[in-house]
Amino acid sequence: HGISSCMETCGFGDYANLKSWLPYMDYFLFDYKAADPILHKKLTGVNNHLILRNLKKLNADGAKIILRCPLIPGVNDSQEHLLSIARLADRLENVRGIHLEPYNPLAAGSYECLGIEAPLQLTGFPSDDIVELWRNTISSATEKTVIRP
Repeated sequence: HGISSCMETCGFGDYANLKSWLPYMDYFLFDYKAADPILHKKLTGVNNHLILRNLKKLNADGAKIILRCPLIPGVNDSQEHLLSIARLADRLENVRGIHLEPYNPLAAGSYECLGIEAPLQLTGFPSDDIVELWRNTISSATEKTVIRP
């Protein structure tokens, strides 16, 4: 009926599950949180090896992918990580764009409601200048479209 569909995923899991959705999805919104596997594990509890393997498999199977990049000032917004986003997007021909997802401190309330201590004790949104610097850094290193909120 002309309705687009997409799946948001961190990519951590059995690839067969992701692949089973290929015929039904117009896009996969795929999180890319940290290039460094050690930092990724510190932030998420798992390294990024399986995640990157699944991303590459989705790409090889022809899935249209949008990289969603949560960025946290002083945590995963290094020049190295920003440039790794561009390099990854360029290596995968089916990446259609890069969406920047600046840290949202309102999520801390969700942790509180669940009785869980928030993993990051940050306050405030990143400034527009910082988010624009992130966008410019990535855009200067890739032809892919970089969207910021």
